[in-house]
Amino acid sequence: LLVLIDKVEIKNSLNSLYGLSETIHNYYDLLKNYYIFKKMYRARLYKICKQIIDKTYQYREPLCYAKTPITYVFIIVRGTVSVENKIKSTNTTFKNIGDNFIIGINELIKKRKVYPYSFISRTTTRVFKIPVDIIKELLITDPVFLFRIKEFIKNDKMAITHESIPTVSKPKKIKQTHSYSRYGRSLDKESLPHIIKTRRKYLVKS
Repeated sequence: LLVLIDKVEIKNSLNSLYGLSETIHNYYDLLKNYYIFKKMYRARLYKICKQIIDKTYQYREPLCYAKTPITYVFIIVRGTVSVENKIKSTNTTFKNIGDNFIIGINELIKKRKVYPYSFISRTTTRVFKIPVDIIKELLITDPVFLFRIKEFIKNDKMAITHESIPTVSKPKKIKQTHSYSRYGRSLDKESLPHIIKTRRKYLVKS
């Protein structure tokens, strides 16, 4: 009971000091459960919470597309999102990610400017969108935050890396070889590709 009263008093004092709504307090309680935010100072975490865009995505609605500028860090609160990329003009799904996954944080640490993959909602998915500017600012001013993000990425088994995504290489062209000896040339003429080529020339002429 005393703990509950203490929490209520803290909320009331914060409300009067910063003008925080009940929604912001709820965001704070949710983010506090994430490893990277667990040790963050209250004022800094509330600063993030005030910037959160709470959005629900419907089936096949994109969170972001590959090769577009990184503008938000996405936290999947509830739902499933597919990681996709185009291979030979066809969208291919590499893996599905779900609750508590954070999109974009790895790219910020590596100072990339664009999302490497497309992230498409597979179910009705609730997502917190956090502007990258505030995250970048905290990475500079809060070394503990930076350290915990690096630890999170290193230990996260679901982390998406370039090594975990298959790539498609262009097929190698096979160079046509020709024999130089009379016997070798005679064998070339009996090969199936040569017979087909000769037949095609005959059909074109006729």
